[in-house]
Amino acid sequence: MYTLDPTWLPFSNLMLKHIYNVLLICNEYDRFLLEEDGRVEEELYIEYTQLGLNNPPKITHTNSGEEALKLIASRKYELVITMLDLGPESVEQLADSIKKLDPDMPVIALSPSSSHRRNKLIKGSDCLAIDYFFYWQGDPTIFLAMIKLVEDRMNLDHDTKEADVQVIILVEDSIRFYSSYLPMMYTCLIQQNRSAILEALNNWGKTLRMRGRPKIVLARTYEEAWQLYSTYRHNILGIITDMSYLKGGEQDRLAGLTLTKEVLALDPEVPILVQSSDNNARDEVEDGGAFFIWKHSSSLLFDLNKFMTSHYGFGPFIFRDPKTMEEIARAETMRDLQRLLPFIPAESFDFHCRRNEFSRWLRAQSLYTLAAKIKNLQIPPGGDASLVQQQLINIIRTYRSERTKGVIAQFSRNNYDETLFFSRIGGGSLGGKGRGLAFIDMVLRAAKLPAKYPQVYLSIPRTVVLTTEMFTQFVEENDLTDITTADLPDETLLKIFLSKPLKEELVLNLAEIIQVIHQPICVRSSSLLEDSHYQPFAGVYETCMLPNQGSDEVRLSELCDAVRSVWASTYFRSAKEYLKATEHMLEDEKMAVIIQQVIGSEHGSYWYPNISGVARSLNYYPLGGEKPEDGVGMLSFGFGKSV
Repeated sequence: MYTLDPTWLPFSNLMLKHIYNVLLICNEYDRFLLEEDGRVEEELYIEYTQLGLNNPPKITHTNSGEEALKLIASRKYELVITMLDLGPESVEQLADSIKKLDPDMPVIALSPSSSHRRNKLIKGSDCLAIDYFFYWQGDPTIFLAMIKLVEDRMNLDHDTKEADVQVIILVEDSIRFYSSYLPMMYTCLIQQNRSAILEALNNWGKTLRMRGRPKIVLARTYEEAWQLYSTYRHNILGIITDMSYLKGGEQDRLAGLTLTKEVLALDPEVPILVQSSDNNARDEVEDGGAFFIWKHSSSLLFDLNKFMTSHYGFGPFIFRDPKTMEEIARAETMRDLQRLLPFIPAESFDFHCRRNEFSRWLRAQSLYTLAAKIKNLQIPPGGDASLVQQQLINIIRTYRSERTKGVIAQFSRNNYDETLFFSRIGGGSLGGKGRGLAFIDMVLRAAKLPAKYPQVYLSIPRTVVLTTEMFTQFVEENDLTDITTADLPDETLLKIFLSKPLKEELVLNLAEIIQVIHQPICVRSSSLLEDSHYQPFAGVYETCMLPNQGSDEVRLSELCDAVRSVWASTYFRSAKEYLKATEHMLEDEKMAVIIQQVIGSEHGSYWYPNISGVARSLNYYPLGGEKPEDGVGMLSFGFGKSV
């Protein structure tokens, strides 16, 4: 079922059901409180934006149940929120009428106060048509929590089966408490998810990873909680439970403790937090292997947030000394984890391994495939911890390397290392040659050649492309536009370009590249028109071969000069003449730059590849039984000068 191929995990197929339109039913005064005092729609938009969420829902208001039913019958809504006080109208009857129109329509009843007179009526009734009750006291994040809770329930079954998405079960029957818990829990969850996706390769990857965040489901009775646990047992990230709620139709003050014991008997590694109004229950809960917080604590929400961060794998992975529990090291990203593992003491590694904390941390990052791969990784009795550590390092390195193939990653100094094969700096075009390399990388990935020929390794060289945006910024910020159109000798033009500074951010990025690539480097042109159909531009622009030897300062200086030289070659006389011959204007051309690791090995005092050449998909001069479509390759030893 599991594979290290990251394309297996279908994030694009997750969270298929969204709430786009919400119908809000309330009187004019409550509407004023929501829209003017609470500014709910505006705050909801801000909340979505700050958390990196897309498409905040549109809220439509009506002040009567009769009008609400007409709107539901004529337009598409995914959620109905009604205030409890609708005057003479009964919220229960309205909810029943809505369910008759659309049985799948989620209905939430909202009260502005925990002492509202209607709450007692609702609590004492059996209104099954109302899915959830919430308190609202002016905090707009309650709307975020309500919407995400309903969306999670809508997508729960599909997403857990499709991609092993994790689940947090909240068992709480107090409207006041879960109305406080859920906004904090979702904010914590989404912020964690945004932190985790920083390691995604590009913006599209970040968007997809957001869909894979763990889900929260709410249970209000023992039976609901056990049903959720039984159904999604292998996807449980953790459980947060009250101590007292309904069990078998009656209030059971130890229902939470019973649930805890039964779950831990089957899955002792599941982190369970019991929260209770009875502080005397702490010892019994902790003796049973769970964690405890007191509901009347002045730091209740802070304690809950701290528990989620510490025990659900949120935040950095913290290596601890198992004897003192003091921090040894921390990993913010998978790259950090890969680099730190060789230096972690065997006792600490074994401690985290046996508690499955590596897999839990990866699940919290939505890396379910990788988490499943390492879940049962253990040091055998009397075994060598270093061997298992190296095994984990290799698994992580392989995953990080494989996920980059066929993907154009957005360059980041925080994540760039030997596992990245194709990165871009800037938001412009890759240029013609860059596009071709990216396409070949994608084709090699899709062909799955290692499965067919396991002894053959085929890949493009490690590549970073400075997009045309970098070129445009350099020309504009250094006031080079007039110079580029002047009729200057190539040597003069090159000297002018070499005298101009690169942006500090770009220089820092180039400095990071040479920290990863220690072999010779080829700096190549990739203009917009280069390698276009019927316009090869072969040999028109500059290519710089760098030995990449010496101090970091020398290597960086040579790389910066090579980039400026390729940019300058855009305006060399030979390039201008070629453009005229192809009926293109100079203004049409922009230059991206390709920085590639040279493939080869040392031969005495020289570095060169064993074989170089050109492969063509069409052979214009077939001989004997050859067919044109068989293609042809022209190869020679070394750099292929003879070709």
